[in-house]
Order: sequence, then C-alpha cells, then structure tokens
Amino acid sequence: MIELLALSLTLALTQDTQANPETTARPSFGMGMPGQDGGLPPFDQVSDGFDTVVSSVGDEGSMYTLYRDEDDRLLIELSPNYEGQPILIAYTVSSGIGESGVQVGDMYGYWTRIHDQLVLVQPNLEVKSTGDEQSQSGTARVFTERLVLDVPIISEGPNGGPVIDGTSLFLHGASNFFGGQARGMRSDLAVLSKAKSFPSNVELTFELPLASGQFGSISYSIRTVPKNDGYQPRVADHRIGYFNTTHKDIGDASNDDPWVRYVTRWHLEKADPSLKMSPPKQPIVFYLEHTIPVRYRRWVRDGILEWNKAYEEVGIVNAIEVYQQDASTGAHMDKDPEDARFNFILWTNGDMGFAIGPSRVDPETGQILDADIVMDEAFVSGWTKAWHKLLPEVAMQSFTPEAREWLKSHPNWDPRVRLADPLERKEIAKQIRSMPAHPALAQTTEMIGDDEYDGLGNRVSQTNGACMYPAYQAAELSMARLHPDILAMLGDDEEGDDYDGDMLDGVPDWFIGPLLRDVIMHE
Repeated sequence: MIELLALSLTLALTQDTQANPETTARPSFGMGMPGQDGGLPPFDQVSDGFDTVVSSVGDEGSMYTLYRDEDDRLLIELSPNYEGQPILIAYTVSSGIGESGVQVGDMYGYWTRIHDQLVLVQPNLEVKSTGDEQSQSGTARVFTERLVLDVPIISEGPNGGPVIDGTSLFLHGASNFFGGQARGMRSDLAVLSKAKSFPSNVELTFELPLASGQFGSISYSIRTVPKNDGYQPRVADHRIGYFNTTHKDIGDASNDDPWVRYVTRWHLEKADPSLKMSPPKQPIVFYLEHTIPVRYRRWVRDGILEWNKAYEEVGIVNAIEVYQQDASTGAHMDKDPEDARFNFILWTNGDMGFAIGPSRVDPETGQILDADIVMDEAFVSGWTKAWHKLLPEVAMQSFTPEAREWLKSHPNWDPRVRLADPLERKEIAKQIRSMPAHPALAQTTEMIGDDEYDGLGNRVSQTNGACMYPAYQAAELSMARLHPDILAMLGDDEEGDDYDGDMLDGVPDWFIGPLLRDVIMHE
C-alpha cells in the first residue's frame, strides 16, 4: 500500500509539472527576474532608475562598479577578472555603540560562479601538507575549501562582470557578517550613506536604527589582498611573544609538533639593502583621526613614532610615518577609518575607559593589512582620578589609627590634603577634622585572592584577566609628586602658585602626556 501511494504521488507531481512548466523555471531573487529566454534579465531592465557611482580618481578604474537609485538600493558589478582573486571583506559598527570603530571581523576568500550564484569560497587555512605529492593529494581530498556565503547573480553587467544586489547582501544579509549584533536592526529605515569604489577596494556604509533604537552605522571595506609582492612569512620563535597566524602541517608523520605559527607583522623592508641604515621601501603609515582632541594629538603622535627607534635597530630609518586628519583644513578627510587600506588611530568618548589595537592580516601568511587603534577618553578620565584620588588612598594604607587621629589636628601633613588641589584643601581638612575618633581601619583596596569565594585564594598568579597596568602606572607617576622638587615645580607650596606648564583636564601635561603616549605605544 505504501509503495502504491508513493507511485501515485510521483505521477501526480510529474503531471502537475508538465501542466505548469513555470514551476521548474529559475527562482526569482530580488531584482533578478528571468528574461524571456529563461536566462538572466538584461542589465538595462534590472538597472532602470540606477546611476553609476563615480568615486575613483584617475584612469585606473574601480575594483567593482556601483550603481544606486533614489531609494538607496545598490547594485554591484564585479570586474570581469573577479574569479579567484583573493579579497578581504572587513566589517565594523562605525557608530551607535560603545565600541564604535572597533573592528568586528573579516571574511577572506575569493569569488567564483556556480550556475547563477556568486559564491565566496575560503581556501583551506587550517590543515595543510608540505610532504610528498601523495601526502598533499590525500590532504587536499579531506581538507577542502569552504563555502562562506553566496548571493544570486541578477544580470550581466555592461563591463562584462556579474551583477548582484548589494542591498540584499550587505544590508538585509548583515547577520552573515555581524551575527547577533544585526538582530533587531531596522533595515527598512536604512540609508546608504557611503558608496565608494577605488581600484583596489570598495567602501560601503549604511545608517539605520540599531536594536536599541539608537541610530548607528555599519560599514564594509572590501579590498584585494596582495600576493607575490615579495612578502616572506616568518615562523614564530616560541621564546618571544607574538600574535600569530597558525595552521597544521601534517606532511611529516615524525614531527611531534605539526603546528606552524607565522608571526603577524608588517611588510617592511629596506629601500636599499646595501645600506646599513636605509629608509623603507614602503613605510608604515598611520592617520590620526580628526576626533582626537587637539590637546592630546602630540602625545598620540609621539607614541606611534617612538617605534621608529626599534626599527632603527634593524637598520630601517623612519619606518613609520604619521599624518593628522583635520576637519577644519580638510587634510586627509577623504580617507575613512573603516577603509581596510589605511591604519587609523580613532578616538571615542563612550565613558568606557578602554584602548584596543586589533589588526587584519592575510590568514595565509600573517602579513598585516590594516590596523586600527581605538582609544576611549574615559581612559584619560581614569588617570585624572588617579592623580587626585589614588595616591592619597594608597598613602593612607600605612597609617595606624593613632596616626590618623594625630592628622586630624595636623591636617597640613595629611596626604589627602597635601596632594589635593590648593583650592580644595580647606574643605578636605574640614572633613578630616569631623571624622569620628579612632576610626577602625578599613581596607580600601581589595586584593585578588582576599575573598574566600573568588576562587583565587592561594594561587601563585592572578588569573582573573583584569589589566591593572594603567592604574598602577598612574600610581607610580603619582609618587613623583611627593618629591620636593616636583612639589616646587607644581607651585604646590603655601602660596598655592599655579603650575606654569600646560594643564590637561586639570592635570599637568607631564603626568597625562607620557601615560597616553605609552598606551598608544602598547596598542
């Protein structure tokens, strides 16, 4: 009975298909309606109402050709030689969240065509073989390339390349890139605020309400990945800490450690290898975003250029160059921080107090392609707090109850008064005098491992992952304030003369500046 039922259903479906041939026609994807001959529709039909986006300078042409209409819909025509060309799609939430500007991620691969689908394929990056021919063949059989994403081809462009719906891929398909961050985004209210195409990259930005309701922007930078440009991967030395790009080489069965780790590094080489000290063939260039407050710019610049001293040790002079983007003069305002060709120092003020310096690399070689440092201004606010609060708190830890009681009647010797702003000393002294007699000593700084429930007691090393370096670095510098020469320089005497240098956020520049420079060097 089951066999008869299945046969009847098959015959019914066959008859329905013969009676309705359109049910077997090519499926419709957005604007890609089939033409009269059953193939892809002509470009004039799908591009009706669209204008070409012109953004390249000179005669080099564009990586892809962009077309947009009045409703901010976007068509993308790939170049005719797109197949097999390595590309990197980098994506960022540019605004609307606390971590705005921080690199979210990237996709590496190459486009290929399968029927009428454009497919992004990622080569096998995890497991390889440098063994004999048979080992390489056996490895390639198992560890194949991987589908990353695909998008329908809706037409053939006038330049000979396939045309795709860019709005569908990068806006409605944002979850392919941003994952859960895309959930709740109002793509129906999105505006295409940026669409640029250059010879080696494409830049796209959509502005839209995020899941929180705040207006934000998501950005994409699609760039080619240089190959055969002379870059040589360098195997990491396990005795030195590096960021690295790793794969497994199973070509030698006798090798106890099959992991190959390439150092993540820049492509930097001498312009003239015969010289002991030579300028670089191509310098590393950083741009300071226009959002960096003017009062901090020289310290940020110094932090980057300090690395030139390290490169001089290997014979390269002026390896790094720094340029200031400036909104008032228009200098370098044509460059976008999200553009994966440029290295930027970005400044945010999300009251989060972080600094981060991620980079994007060629996953096959470890070559750095793009690096962006994001500095949140609350980092600086923390230092100003340390200047005013941290050292007095630390100094009071060693005072006995009797000593504290004595300081109530001699407040001029109390660190909380000595290290305070001259205008605030009388009020702080008054507060100290009004404290209860013989207060119990309360530990104001809780140490890791002191809490029996934190799981860290009796451990040799701290394992909570919190970086306290900036706070304790600030404390070390604050200690300098106790030296008589520093007090004199600050005008920190009975007359309360003002410091005659620059004050940054109410703190002398010699305190804030080196801290900022050091963090930039670190990142």
